[in-house]
Amino acid sequence: MDETSLVALGPAVTPASPLSPSKVWCSVRTPESSHEGLITDPHSPSRFRVIGSISNSREFSEHFHCPPGSPMNPQHKCEVW
Repeated sequence: MDETSLVALGPAVTPASPLSPSKVWCSVRTPESSHEGLITDPHSPSRFRVIGSISNSREFSEHFHCPPGSPMNPQHKCEVW
């Protein structure tokens, strides 16, 4: 999601919104940089940090009306607390 998309969402993107992790981990990497990151960075790639957390968020799927079973609203969600 690019910055224009986030601006277009207006009040949906607040510090408490389901999209707030995407603001922290937003990045653009070349294929070479992504490959190097996989080898040298112990953290998961930014893309998966964002998609993984918001696709497992009930608040996100409810707010954006994601169909049950879709990639952004999987039937089985990982919940930590």
